[in-house]
Amino acid sequence: MSNPGTTTATARPLAKLLQSGIFLSAAGLLTNTANVASSETDLNLANNSASVVTTVNLPLADVGLTLSQPTNPIVIGSYLTNTISITNRGPGNALELALTNRLPAGFNFVSATSTLGAPAYNSGTVTCQFGTLAPNAGATVTVVVTPVVLGAFTNTAFLSTRSSDSGASHLGRRALATLTERVAIAR
Repeated sequence: MSNPGTTTATARPLAKLLQSGIFLSAAGLLTNTANVASSETDLNLANNSASVVTTVNLPLADVGLTLSQPTNPIVIGSYLTNTISITNRGPGNALELALTNRLPAGFNFVSATSTLGAPAYNSGTVTCQFGTLAPNAGATVTVVVTPVVLGAFTNTAFLSTRSSDSGASHLGRRALATLTERVAIAR
């Protein structure tokens, strides 16, 4: 009687890969392959490997934002506080969520704060990277400016995510909010 030898099989199913800390960060096709080898002669090498292809989709998120201010009109030289409220109505995570708020010309930037992420200001634009925002979660960004000229101005904010956005009113993966600010002369 011959020695049956030793057969070694190494396979990690997709579920185990996900449980072991491999996180999928891109949409597309994921191929999971398992191979076996033996120290004995194998008469059929064609059945020593098997693969399964899985389609990976980005999470579906419904992101939105509103832009508001407590005072309109505002007086030249006084502080104007704009509040930008960000939401993710789900059902999935909003990946790489980011805000861009282009301030209108005629306003001086004073400060920006956020309940999530760290806002940055550069050349008339406030940006904030939120990372991943869970379903039914939100964040608030507060931008303080001072108007230096008289007129009516449009303040525009954009919200973008890598997730698929389910909001029918959104353009692709972006949400948009605008606010008209009126500046008056102090009397």
